[in-house]
Amino acid sequence: MKLEFRKTRALMMGAAVAVAFSIWGCRSDDNKEPMPPPPPPPVTSVWDGTSVEPVGPEGNLYPIASAAQLAWLAGALPAGEVETSGKIFDLRCDIDLGGHTFTPIGGRNAEDKIVAFRGEFRGNDHTISGLKLEDADETGYLGLFSYVAGTVADLHVEGRVVSTHAQLFACGGIAGAVGGGELRNCSFSGEVTVSSLFYTGGVAGALMGGALTGCVNRAAVKCLHPSNCVMGGVVGELYGTVGKEALVAGCINYGAVSGPGRVAGIAAEVAGNIPSGDPCGNQTVIACANYGAVTGGSNVGGVVAACVLTTMNLQAVAGCCNAGEVTSTKAGAFWSDGGVVALLESDAVMQGCFWLEPAAAYTSQHLGTVSSDCGAKDEAEFKSSATLGTLNAAVGTWNAANGNACVYRFVTGENGWPVPAAGN
Repeated sequence: MKLEFRKTRALMMGAAVAVAFSIWGCRSDDNKEPMPPPPPPPVTSVWDGTSVEPVGPEGNLYPIASAAQLAWLAGALPAGEVETSGKIFDLRCDIDLGGHTFTPIGGRNAEDKIVAFRGEFRGNDHTISGLKLEDADETGYLGLFSYVAGTVADLHVEGRVVSTHAQLFACGGIAGAVGGGELRNCSFSGEVTVSSLFYTGGVAGALMGGALTGCVNRAAVKCLHPSNCVMGGVVGELYGTVGKEALVAGCINYGAVSGPGRVAGIAAEVAGNIPSGDPCGNQTVIACANYGAVTGGSNVGGVVAACVLTTMNLQAVAGCCNAGEVTSTKAGAFWSDGGVVALLESDAVMQGCFWLEPAAAYTSQHLGTVSSDCGAKDEAEFKSSATLGTLNAAVGTWNAANGNACVYRFVTGENGWPVPAAGN
């Protein structure tokens, strides 16, 4: 009987406790709001350095949903296993290449010829991180994409692109070179370092007809060549090809750019059609801004180092600004530095451009046309609505006069500094 009483008492006490918890809302599942499921973690595919996974096409669409599939594309293009022209390559997730040595997308085929990417690569604002391109022998084009003749859009890349070859032609974080294609809304962060005297940029090494629009560089861009280089925070060299202009619009540089030769925050050299000498399309740098430190030798510019071979085409730097420190390591009659453009040969045009007042005057060589609305500003003036208005007016004037469709306008960015943005 005592045992039964104890069992009954224990059951009654347990029931009372359960009731109490239910009354105060501490135990009852019936009275609780259902908890929403946690959001899914960000999807990142991590590469092991060796895996390759062929991509099954869906018509003309190639969905890239893993790092191994991106590695497949890099090798399949020069091997002739995939034709990119007219095809869409759609990135479905963030990719971490893990710091393993990666092969550029494209590169050389069995006949030692560069195979260009001619399709459309949709990054969908995903990030490819952990890129490692360390090359000692490549003499052509080095970047995540070797050579782009199609379109790469809305892609962000983080990593290291390093070449020790003294004869590398062009090197960039996103593309070694762009020829008749476009990089749109792409960004690169990390490091681009070369030993070559040729063309280097944080985003692309060379633009040979085509466009770089809405691109941003946050990488340190360096040249280790002992005497010369052509380096830009966004692109090293741009020139039009026959019937095709070269356009850099709405781009920003935040990275430090340094080397012994021509160095600039956006584009080091704007030139004629050097390979053939034929008449070529116009070259325009418009609605761009530099906020990185720029250090160079022969010509050093906040936005453009030099506009050269100007009798072969129309060259213009319009509606651009620079607030980065510009330093030339050389001095003399043939060396110059500029808040926006250091060397402006005859027939070239600079209009509606501003630079932050330096401690000392620049020794620019402006032989071309410089509009009266260009000049130095102190910080308060630089950040003023009047400066925004003049920058945007220069873009509008250039569009109206030349039929360009530059969609970028300056807006007030972080801490009041003007930055280009699309659709304003």
